Amino acid sequence: MAEHAQRANGYVRHVVDSDDAVYRELKASVELAHGSISGIVDCLVLGDETATVVDYKTGRVDESKLEQKTEYYQPQLEAYALMVAAFDDRPVTTSLYFTEIEADTGVEFSAGSGDGSLGELKSSLDRRLREEIEAQIKAEFDM
Repeated sequence: MAEHAQRANGYVRHVVDSDDAVYRELKASVELAHGSISGIVDCLVLGDETATVVDYKTGRVDESKLEQKTEYYQPQLEAYALMVAAFDDRPVTTSLYFTEIEADTGVEFSAGSGDGSLGELKSSLDRRLREEIEAQIKAEFDM
C-alpha cells in the first residue's frame, strides 16, 4: 500500500505548480433538484486558472480494462467536479489515477452550456439521481 501512496504523491507533484494550493481528503457535497450528493475528494489542486480533482484507484487494473474502469468511475468524477464548482468558479479538470499501472485519465468541465459544461453535467447527474430514486421506490412497492 505504501508503494501506491508513493505513486499517487508522485503523480500529484507532476500536476502541481509551486504556487498551487493542494487539499487532500476534502469533504464536499452538491445540492441537486432531487437530493444531494456528498463525498471525499482524494486530492484537489487549485491552480491559477483551473481546479483539478484527482481521484486515486489502487486496485488491480490492466490496460485492457482501463476504458471500462474509467467509464465505471465517471459519475463519481462528475459529482466531484460539481462539488468543486459549487465553491470555485474555475474550470474543473478531473483525473482518475490508477496507481497500479501509473495511468491517468482527464476530463475538463467548464461553465456554459452543451457537452462538457457544468450545467449539462448537473442536469445529467440530477436525472440519474431521480432515476435511481424512482427505481428504488418501484422496487419497494413491487415486493
